[in-house]
Formats: sequence, C-alpha cells, structure tokens
Amino acid sequence: MLTGGAVAICGASEALAMILYPILLVQLGFSEAQIAFLLGASIHDVA
Repeated sequence: MLTGGAVAICGASEALAMILYPILLVQLGFSEAQIAFLLGASIHDVA
C-alpha cells in the first residue's frame, strides 16, 4: 500500500512537471537549448 502511494505520487509529479515546466521556462525567456537541458535533468530525476 505504501509503495503504491509512493509510485502514484512520483508519477503524478512527473506528469505535472512535463506539463508545467516547459510553459514556465518559455515565459522566463530560456532558450530552447537551456530548456532541453533543464527538462532532461529535472524530469529524469523525478522519474
């Protein structure tokens, strides 16, 4: 039960990151290369 909850939280946070991070980074004025680097590093850590 605890393991299932942990997996669900991890999956939900990854999905949220994949949706919100690109929008946020574009609004902050990051270049495509910077966005790719940040997304690759941060979403990989969450997954």
